Parts: sequence; C-alpha cells; structure tokens
Amino acid sequence: MRTELIGDDFDDLLGDDGEYAALGYVEDELIGHDGGGRLARVARQMGEAREIDPHAVLERQVRQKRRRFLDLGIPQTTIAAGATEVIEIKPQRTFRTQDMIIPDAIATGLRLRAVSVGQNSQLAGGSPVPLEAYSNLCYRPRMVLWDTAQPGVLIQLSIENTTGAPVDLVGTLRGTATVR
Repeated sequence: MRTELIGDDFDDLLGDDGEYAALGYVEDELIGHDGGGRLARVARQMGEAREIDPHAVLERQVRQKRRRFLDLGIPQTTIAAGATEVIEIKPQRTFRTQDMIIPDAIATGLRLRAVSVGQNSQLAGGSPVPLEAYSNLCYRPRMVLWDTAQPGVLIQLSIENTTGAPVDLVGTLRGTATVR
C-alpha cells in the first residue's frame, strides 16, 4: 500500500488507474454514479475539509499495482581464503527475491551459510548450501521465493570461501519489484 494525497482537482480523485474514469468530471455524476458510496464520501470529506482549511488534502491508501521483474545486484565482495563474509544488499524499492544467480566460475568452492531478509532466515536448515546450486549453469525449474524486503530492510548473505585463494564474488538477485 502507498499513501496518496487528494488535492482540489478531480484528476487526483480519478487517479492514474482509470478506476473512476467512466464517471466523467461533472460533480453531480461523480456523486450520483456510485449511489452515494465511496466516491461521494470522498467528495463530501474534501468539501468539509476545505471549509476549515482551503489548502487541506485528504490521504487515501492505494494498492501498489505495478510490478516488474528486475535484477538487484550483489555488490562485488572479496572473500579471503577460508573466510566467511556477510554481504548486505539494500533494495531501494519493495523487492521479493525469486532467484539468485552466481557466475559458474565463481560459485565453485563457495557455500551459502545463511540468508536473511530483515531478521527472517530464508534457509530451511542450518547446513551450508553450495553456491553451485545457484550457478548460472544450474537448471532451476522452481525458483526460490524469499520474504519481501521493503526499502530500508537489508538482505544479508553469509558466504563462506572453502578454497585456498581469495574470491571476488558477484551475482544478482532476480525478482519482482514495485514500480510507480
């Protein structure tokens, strides 16, 4: 849900989604069309608020309707030989991971020890998962479905390097994101 301010013109009331587009701009039709329901109530509230303050606005909650399939990059991180690094990913919009893709040349010898979205773990058990399971060459008929991360909620990946050399980890999280 997002908050939308309703101003003094009916374009704000009608919105971008065309929900009330067939109603037209004539106030009598706006109030009469839905039988004195939701739209009439909003028009009355706006009129009452404007009597008190000519610059008043109303707020309404609007469902986020537009979603797109987008990539969220995993920042390049050097993981020393035998070490474990926690990588923080900070989505700038509501994002739900549906797949993690790591280049095959990098995935060998790395293990996913933990994944969390906010404070919620996204792994079913305590054992590490080889990153080869998320390789770009790995066939995945069903993708992962992690919790939804709101802006400001961190996605954390704990990656262990079991090789004898440092590794520069890169990759992407792919999933659905809300757009305006």
